[in-house]
Amino acid sequence: MAKYSKFEKKEVVAPYKIHPIWRAFGCVMFIILPIMSGAAAWELVNGAGKDLSFIVGMRGNLQLPGTLYTLPYISWAAAKISSIPNLPAMTIFFLLILILFSGIISMLYAMIYRMIGPPRYTQIDAPAPRVTTIKKHKR
Repeated sequence: MAKYSKFEKKEVVAPYKIHPIWRAFGCVMFIILPIMSGAAAWELVNGAGKDLSFIVGMRGNLQLPGTLYTLPYISWAAAKISSIPNLPAMTIFFLLILILFSGIISMLYAMIYRMIGPPRYTQIDAPAPRVTTIKKHKR
């Protein structure tokens, strides 16, 4: 740059903006996935789980240590927690089903985003290098 020349700002291409439908989709999934997982865990433990042997061992109320029932403010929460039927099984299956549903939704989202999302390279990116890696060597 010369001493007396003016600096001209180059016009930068704006980056790809996320469509609002994808933000709404994520927000809805943040609310709907735990509800669906809770309903599926409830049906698995209370409905179909009555016949499954591995669920029968986890059924029943949670037994907390006796010292928690004597503390002033914690005793109310301990009584509420221990009164929920099948809480250990519900918690385990809720988390497992939530992970499963999240994985399925993430895979679907990735496939859809790849099909209709932004291009991989934009005008800002440098072109891909033209390199040939296989050369014939002569002895």
